[in-house]
Amino acid sequence: MHIGQVISMPHFTMMDAMNAIEVGHLTATASSRDNHNLISIWKRIKIMDPRMDNGMKGELSVQATGYLKKSADEFNVQTPLLSEEMAWIFDRAIAAEMGWHEGKFMSQTIHTLQYVHDLYSMASVSTLPPQSEEDMRKRPRILIATVLRPLVIGMLKSCDLTWRQLLQRFVYDAEDWHSEKFEVPLCENFQTSQVVEQLDTAESWLKSSPELPYCDALLARVRLRKSLLRLLSHLSSSLEGVQIPLLLEARSLLEAVVHRYPVPDPENGSPAWAAFDPTICRKLTAVTPLKAIPLMEQGDAWVVLKRMLDELYELYSLAHEGSYRTVSWMEVLRTHGKNWFLRLAVSEITTIPDRYLPTLSNAANEQLMRAGAIEQSGFLIAQLVDLENRLHELIDHMFMTLNQNRPRMRRNFSKVFLAWHRLEDDMQALMNMIEQSLQHLQIPTGITARLPLVTHYLRNTLVVDHIFSGFELELYNPSEYQLMYWHLSVILQNQVSTIQDLIWIAEQNGEQDEMSTRYLRSQNTWYAALRTMCEVRFQMLVHLRTPIGSRGLFPRLDMARQRINMERRFDWSFPSPEENIGLIDVAQPDWAAYMTRVDGVLADDWRL
Repeated sequence: MHIGQVISMPHFTMMDAMNAIEVGHLTATASSRDNHNLISIWKRIKIMDPRMDNGMKGELSVQATGYLKKSADEFNVQTPLLSEEMAWIFDRAIAAEMGWHEGKFMSQTIHTLQYVHDLYSMASVSTLPPQSEEDMRKRPRILIATVLRPLVIGMLKSCDLTWRQLLQRFVYDAEDWHSEKFEVPLCENFQTSQVVEQLDTAESWLKSSPELPYCDALLARVRLRKSLLRLLSHLSSSLEGVQIPLLLEARSLLEAVVHRYPVPDPENGSPAWAAFDPTICRKLTAVTPLKAIPLMEQGDAWVVLKRMLDELYELYSLAHEGSYRTVSWMEVLRTHGKNWFLRLAVSEITTIPDRYLPTLSNAANEQLMRAGAIEQSGFLIAQLVDLENRLHELIDHMFMTLNQNRPRMRRNFSKVFLAWHRLEDDMQALMNMIEQSLQHLQIPTGITARLPLVTHYLRNTLVVDHIFSGFELELYNPSEYQLMYWHLSVILQNQVSTIQDLIWIAEQNGEQDEMSTRYLRSQNTWYAALRTMCEVRFQMLVHLRTPIGSRGLFPRLDMARQRINMERRFDWSFPSPEENIGLIDVAQPDWAAYMTRVDGVLADDWRL
């Protein structure tokens, strides 16, 4: 009995099939007939998992991607197309490109355009037999080589220019977008100027053929692709002003394509439907099997592209606005200068005056020199310089992390909590020493208390955001909500006290009308409201708690398990004994205080 007879049996098993195969038979048959290897054979085995069945091409995979209108024929790169069909392919290629920008794989987006894989055949259509007069009028084959091919190359080159940003560490691979090319070239060997020349040729040809249906729509799309390509080639340049005209041109052309020159979807049976293969991954060299997914809706693709152009225009407009504050912040973004961060970020939101550390260092150094403590003076200056550098690094990390997505932001915050705590501890110890050396001088109120308070305020800000992000990302089990809200209320109460101390210091030094003081007052109101919300939520959960082990809306675990979960969640707040940090960490949850508070809420019966 051979393998075909076994598989045709009503209730055959995998063991039956394996016993029916002779040793070496399957591999020998595949290699001799189809020139396939064992890996390619396994890629074609259907295992009933849509994500893993990337080697199967059937109705299920086509319907799952939304491509219900299938082409009547198989895809042929040299099949003539109507001009409106070509314009529709361009629009869907934009949707694929925007999908890649939003984090999907190339094999799920731009590689689904089948013209990407056969650029050479697109250029050789002139060698085919001549068309009839009617076909030349409706579906001129020269459009494929003259117009469609430059459009496809322009898309690939745009993706290549974007992909190169990965090499400069401007984005994060595998999270902002995926850089895997699946061994498909992105026209890396083409210079941008060469691609622009091809698009110019396409534009000239369309201008000379006004009788072509939908000629204006196709011409607008050629101009849009050329504008996007030129813009992407200048994004990494210095802020020299060339980007703003290009952005204005691209926005205008996009508006024309969307509102003045829309094109209808191809008819059923049109060869344009075969231009996109959502299951193309089965033909590519892929390390990870990928599920076939639909391209985004065309309206959504235009919105994504417009938003990208608008945000770039806003950025470059701010860079050339000319005001001191805007230019200063742009300088921060361009150079990551540490002094700019301290002067603009910290001084304007946390009441630290300009040149605070140098002034403090000079005053303390002069006093120590008068007392004859030369060695202590040198140590003081070295410590202040070290603290300033560490503060700059952490502030730089904070600003860069705030621009990341929420999961990565949460991870990166947790990595530096210990560094913030260690910095605050060292600052407090050094400020105590400075305060002793300056005790006979008439110095402003709280000059030595400001820096530790500011560091504590910034760290608390990151801790609160870190804990709240766990709710946003649905990382907490409902049984943990009660503890989380209680711990948030404790940290927020400490944050309110810290802000009030900073406001008091500012007012004592006549800084009550400064922008930083006004900002702190608004922060005081904000954190006080958050603290009240968390406290009320905590008390509600205490009174709504269910018996241990039950499966209610807010299940409750036994105390031992709750404590283990707490220590696991806040492992970053429990430093090892080798750290030798004397300062108490308010972000470290106190289990005894938590249990006391729960008992107090139950005893007081709903009282803040």
